[in-house]
Amino acid sequence: MIKAIIFDLDDTLYDQKSPFVAALTKTYQSVLSQDELAKIFNRFHDFNEQTFNQVMDTTMSLEAWQTARIRHALATHRQTRQYRLGHSI
Repeated sequence: MIKAIIFDLDDTLYDQKSPFVAALTKTYQSVLSQDELAKIFNRFHDFNEQTFNQVMDTTMSLEAWQTARIRHALATHRQTRQYRLGHSI
């Protein structure tokens, strides 16, 4: 029997940022600045907030949402990185 359900709306019970940052650092195989990591995580978190209801009402599939939120979070970072490296976007 379920006696309680706990919602962690502000990441006080579960730290989402640490595993997210660890995964990005490992994926990029380079050290991202704390500012870059914070911006990417904030974009990821904001996208979650803005689009979660679309998943709940099945307007967007869970798989599409999972892909879209990381693409959204990394979009600005990729453009900035390409610009710094002298690549065209």
